[in-house]
Amino acid sequence: MILHLIRNYREIYPDIQGRELTDALICRITGKSCMPVLRDEKGKPRLSSEGTFISVSHSNSTFALLVAEENVGMDIQYGRSVSLEKIAGRYFTPEEKAYVEESGEEAFFRFWARKEAFAKYTGAGMEQIMSGEGVLGRKDVIFHDMMPEEGLYCSVCCAAGGKEEEIEIHISHGE
Repeated sequence: MILHLIRNYREIYPDIQGRELTDALICRITGKSCMPVLRDEKGKPRLSSEGTFISVSHSNSTFALLVAEENVGMDIQYGRSVSLEKIAGRYFTPEEKAYVEESGEEAFFRFWARKEAFAKYTGAGMEQIMSGEGVLGRKDVIFHDMMPEEGLYCSVCCAAGGKEEEIEIHISHGE
């Protein structure tokens, strides 16, 4: 698996935004300028080539693209000031909420990144997060949590029992 992080990504294509910008960045990173980026009914992007899976995320001025040989979900979150108790109380299971209250802000962002990565992995999207489905102690998936740089939380979700892979990280800057 390769995780591509582009800081200041809006500088690369300053005249486009939204899905058009996401698609242009995916094609730039993968080096396939004419490849169509397809989406399922919930908007999850995928490439037309069989056996290549992707997941995208962005936070602040950083864009992330994970490229893998199996279905994956990935999310990045920069730490920031949020109402931990309010959000955890609404979207976290009681066990997750208790863990966050005990462990603090770092645990909150780790769980939030996990929840988004899981929702992207399943393809269910934000509905899954809003329903409060838990990610703590799951046996059907594995989470790879990392902090590629100070204050940037990242979680990758993939099937339990799948191929164990290192996650290679490439960091670049917008031009």
